[in-house]
Amino acid sequence: MILKYGGLCYANFLSEECNSYGKGIQIGEGEFIQIEDNEEVFYCNYKENEIEQCFKKFEVIYKENRLIKRKIDNKEYTSAYFDYILMKK
Repeated sequence: MILKYGGLCYANFLSEECNSYGKGIQIGEGEFIQIEDNEEVFYCNYKENEIEQCFKKFEVIYKENRLIKRKIDNKEYTSAYFDYILMKK
């Protein structure tokens, strides 16, 4: 991705608070492969400090730790995200 100086971008990352964290086959730290609908799905969950190390060339304009709770087929799920709006320095 190419972003000019002063340009904005949105990024979000799964956090370790997601209830999918730790399920499936672990292939790395915070990385898991799960089988969903007979397909392999790769999940990568992050700690907050891991993400922000990547933003040295950006100013964080907005940051939110977002939890979404929902029911699917009478089973409760929690999705957890780190959302960012960044401006290139």
